[in-house]
Amino acid sequence: MPIQYVGLDDLNEKDMEKLTSISEKAYPKLERYYPDETLVLVIKTHSRSQGTRAKISIHAKIDAPRIKIIAHADDWDMAKVAHKIFDKLEEEAKRKLKR
Repeated sequence: MPIQYVGLDDLNEKDMEKLTSISEKAYPKLERYYPDETLVLVIKTHSRSQGTRAKISIHAKIDAPRIKIIAHADDWDMAKVAHKIFDKLEEEAKRKLKR
């Protein structure tokens, strides 16, 4: 399952490294459920109003032939949002395979 990133241009170097590192560690868990499918991560940073931090949201999608898995997470910290999205994807994959 290759990972496609959309919207990496909006991230700074530090957040980009965090996201790719966490993705590479969480990748094998999802690959067990759907070995030949593509994981698409759409990253969006919301505008900074007055502070220096921006809210980050990630939309994830796995398109399998019979099942579509979609998850969404957002937070102020890249590490937290990346862990949240992969936890949600794994829970959804387990739930869909039980059916």
